[in-house]
Amino acid sequence: MSDKVANFIQHLSLIRAELEAELANYQSYSTSQDEFARIFECLGSLDEIRSFLTRRAGTVAVFFPLNLPIYSLTLYGIIPALIADQVFIRAPQRMAPLMRQLVPLLDIQSFFPNIQIVFEGREEFVREHVVSADVTIFTGKLENAQRVMAQTRSNSLFLFNGWGCNPIVLGEDADLRTATTKVVDARLFSSGQDCAGPDTILVHRNQATRFTTMLTERLKHTKVGVYHDPRVRVGRLADNDQTRLISSLLLKFQDHIAYGGTIDYQKATIHPTVIVVPLSERCNYEELFSPVFFVNVYDSDSQLGTYFEHPQYITNDMYVSLFGSSAYVDSLKRSIVVRDQVVFDVDRGNDAFGGYSIGASFVGKHKKITPKPILVPRDIFEFLDERILNRQLTPGNQKKVCKRVWEAVDRFFGDNLAFGFVYGSFASGTATRDSDINSMIVLKQEDAFQTEQYKRWLGDYHGLMELAVREACPAVVVSRQALDQAITEIETHASLEFFSGELEAEHSLWIEALSGTQRGVAGDKIEAVNYGKRVRKYSRDGKARGDDSRVMLKRNFSTVPQPPVDTALP
Repeated sequence: MSDKVANFIQHLSLIRAELEAELANYQSYSTSQDEFARIFECLGSLDEIRSFLTRRAGTVAVFFPLNLPIYSLTLYGIIPALIADQVFIRAPQRMAPLMRQLVPLLDIQSFFPNIQIVFEGREEFVREHVVSADVTIFTGKLENAQRVMAQTRSNSLFLFNGWGCNPIVLGEDADLRTATTKVVDARLFSSGQDCAGPDTILVHRNQATRFTTMLTERLKHTKVGVYHDPRVRVGRLADNDQTRLISSLLLKFQDHIAYGGTIDYQKATIHPTVIVVPLSERCNYEELFSPVFFVNVYDSDSQLGTYFEHPQYITNDMYVSLFGSSAYVDSLKRSIVVRDQVVFDVDRGNDAFGGYSIGASFVGKHKKITPKPILVPRDIFEFLDERILNRQLTPGNQKKVCKRVWEAVDRFFGDNLAFGFVYGSFASGTATRDSDINSMIVLKQEDAFQTEQYKRWLGDYHGLMELAVREACPAVVVSRQALDQAITEIETHASLEFFSGELEAEHSLWIEALSGTQRGVAGDKIEAVNYGKRVRKYSRDGKARGDDSRVMLKRNFSTVPQPPVDTALP
């Protein structure tokens, strides 16, 4: 941790009471306590992202979100300031009065003189700062983000934070006591004004009546009022227009209101409200941004497709909280499923946050959009690093590419990794722009989720490095058990003139990868070497040297297609 970060943390601690007093004009006491906990945790664990703080950007332009102002300043101001010459932050118009009070207290320029908070209109901010920025960070609506991105430089980075539907699913076997507590905490956080809040709660019909009863009982004891009272959880909304939007929603579903339905227009306060609707009748895909609980009752697990396969959900696919079991939810490929938790439980400042849909979050480079969770320092680092590497694909830069893959393999597979490495042209230092990055990963146990996440990253990395991918993403991921079985099968048939079998082409790919040059080896290097020794005599090079083997693979390795991998993003 740098001295200036440590000094700023100390400064925050000293003025915390004053900051809380100002925040009480804007959000609840419980929200502020959560906000400070996240700030201190994030800044206190910067060692986790230390490797991403080694490049330097020029100018970063930031469009601030509408909630958690000091935490947002931490994520989108302070951390970028550690790796940028200048950071310009535009506060939303509705937050401007609060920020004008917070800025003198925070004394941010005494600690980070390269941060400047401005109160300009959007068009002026774009004209003065965005059009020339190296990096733009935008939080808001997708259509606004696209308009702003169209005005950025073609060789700049654009990071978008949107919103997700983030449904909560309560299966037939869900623990309702735990689930109800989590649902209430998630929907009432910041009076419902957070993009991570659940806009739909899907409840199995056998649990629906009991859940609704437990939920309404909890809400009856929820205090509504002014935020200066520490007991208040629900109060004035930051966006007055939300009262009008929710009023329209309540009129539409007036026959389905199970609890609440009160709006205090003078105080811009929406009281906790529960709407219960059969899934077969109506779904909700609107961002509620208020303490409204939209409950859909579903009849069977297969019926969940009615909700999850809708185009609007696909556009804003982000997290799914599952309580109990659901085979359908388990089958979702792009949603990030968390079990017995809500999004706020897994949201950490130094972890990537978002989804794999264009409406949830994306990284924009060279005017190309890649939907993925955002981690600002990582994405800036990779952008700057790729810009350096792309200038020339020298042998030294090829080694750096192998190192990036090694870091990714270690990050995605963790303790489940036996070993992994880069092979082919990047390993031998002979890669060109027509080359792809070949990697082989051997896992202790098969894990489809880890594998998919890694292949997504590798596909994205090819695009960012402007490399060709001739077939699907060139990654081989296999369990140790499957690899051992394949090698044993080949050894068993070593006396045959021809080896035949359904996995013959795939086996040949594994053998050539293991027996060739390996670079960027992650995991157990000795195990990787031993596997290479074990199979080398069955490779093309082994046969060329006259190694003791009469195994002949029917297809030449160079014509073997890569194993099919679905790397398409929504």
